Amino acid sequence: MATDLRIPEGWKLELIPHSDQLLLSTPPPSLMATIDFRLRGFRSGYVQRGRFVGEKLTRRGVERKKYGGRGWKQALVDDAVAHLKEVLR
Repeated sequence: MATDLRIPEGWKLELIPHSDQLLLSTPPPSLMATIDFRLRGFRSGYVQRGRFVGEKLTRRGVERKKYGGRGWKQALVDDAVAHLKEVLR
């Protein structure tokens, strides 16, 4: 797990054993997001398969935000944090 990733105080970021995924969780009331660095996306909840948040089906296939370049891992974590904050509202 990348130890240089920033998350809000009180939140947890844990490696899911035997995978390239991290589990991001909020303080109570606990919500979670599963971050997949290999496929560069995240899912709401503790889910290791299925659609990523923000993924859309189009005539050309599946369309979702692309993460690349310097800082893409932090950008992915930041989007997962923003998603969970929105759900907490």
